[in-house]
Amino acid sequence: MEEERMKELEDRLSQLQAQVEGKEGDVKALQEKVSLAAQKYRALLLQGVPEVPEELVSGGTVEEVEKSFLAARGGGGEGETPPGGQAQGGEGARRGPRPHPA
Repeated sequence: MEEERMKELEDRLSQLQAQVEGKEGDVKALQEKVSLAAQKYRALLLQGVPEVPEELVSGGTVEEVEKSFLAARGGGGEGETPPGGQAQGGEGARRGPRPHPA
């Protein structure tokens, strides 16, 4: 009886280890996609504002790239919007068209 239980537990452990390995592969694939998205975003930001030195803009995620871009532009980050972009959430984010001055 005890040997059967031990075999069941070993089988279950093997299944769980295989699942963990699969999830680790999923995580790695997602990290690569995030990195690629950050690289593309960086390239677009630098293309839109060529006066910002490339070497000052870096990061492994879109958020990190945006933060370093805003710092390189002389901003500070919080509440600023990159060129052609939209503010990242928050109550202060403007929605809809801007009103025309009277």
